[in-house]
Amino acid sequence: MKRTKPQIVPGSLIQTHQSGSPFPPADRVEIPEICSKWLTTLNNWAKIYQEFEAEPLQRFRPENESRSFAVSCFKNELALLRPDWEARIAASFEDPKLARTYYVRIHEWAAARLRFYIYLSLKECPAQKFENKEIASASFAGLLLSERVRDSDNILLKTFLRESKNCSPKAYQAFVRWAEKPRPAGWKYPLLDAWLMSIWPIVQCGNWNYRGVWLVANRKFDSPELRPFETADRMSTHCKSVLGLRVRNTKAGRPRDEGNKDEASLPFMAELALQIPAELPDDSLFREMGK
Repeated sequence: MKRTKPQIVPGSLIQTHQSGSPFPPADRVEIPEICSKWLTTLNNWAKIYQEFEAEPLQRFRPENESRSFAVSCFKNELALLRPDWEARIAASFEDPKLARTYYVRIHEWAAARLRFYIYLSLKECPAQKFENKEIASASFAGLLLSERVRDSDNILLKTFLRESKNCSPKAYQAFVRWAEKPRPAGWKYPLLDAWLMSIWPIVQCGNWNYRGVWLVANRKFDSPELRPFETADRMSTHCKSVLGLRVRNTKAGRPRDEGNKDEASLPFMAELALQIPAELPDDSLFREMGK
């Protein structure tokens, strides 16, 4: 499905070398294995990021948009923490400990974004939760073919159409129903939830508690419709019970609602969380709800 373009702070991770590649090819560098893995990952993902920047309206699979998102957030995070971030990236290509840290971190960003896409997919087509996997797959294939999505190049849809003559009557009926009229699940806070899932690597790295999440959300969303929770305790319940998002700062106790909400009270790396856009893919069934 077509994905929207993440916002990028000034500056770019991509530093083009004489080879024409964003980073030196890994097979030309004699370095430990983890350094090679990190260099190869960053090289490949940076190319995806460049493609996304060059053609932001073309269709990108969620896994590739997640990689582009991860490159952007990784760079912005490192630039916020280290004024010498470019030198640190260069050093990581030969420092196994640093390479491992960065390799894990960029994958944490990508994983967070992919979890959002999985959550979005289940909201758009809740039939994917059916125990009957044939009907679940047929329903999702129907959604892909529907007027709202029209993702005719999707490999899952192509596979279903190729094998549809062998599917059961119930599965084919499910396919037709979803193709004619998608039936998404109810979703109260699509923009807020998309943003929360996308910023969670910051929450965990910054050792936030749920009050910190609540404070930054209040700063991010300036309307009551997009900022539905009046207390940090309600934000905590929503994150844990609805989204499955848990903080590492378990010693913080219950969220406290008292205290001011000024800039000084915001948690560590709140600036980065505020830069991350709260948006849905262009072709999402919930796009109208997010406007």
